[in-house]
Amino acid sequence: AQTDGVLLKLEQQLAAFGTTPDRLLSVQVWVTDIDRDFQDMNVVYDAWVAKHCQGLPPTRACVESKLASPALLVEMRAIAAAADE
Repeated sequence: AQTDGVLLKLEQQLAAFGTTPDRLLSVQVWVTDIDRDFQDMNVVYDAWVAKHCQGLPPTRACVESKLASPALLVEMRAIAAAADE
């Protein structure tokens, strides 16, 4: 559920900057427990990429880490190209 929310926020941020998910170049993912959270996050992420990213998917790295709030299980950082003018 958190992965869906993070990806929705990512879509909103990309739109605010005038670009789209298919312009993503790289995504970094942090999960608090890779053994528990990776599989569920990966299923949601892969479906989202298949739906929103035409052509090559963005590169991705995923690591286990403590996050800023104990309530957070998944966090992402993305880099996207600007939209064509």
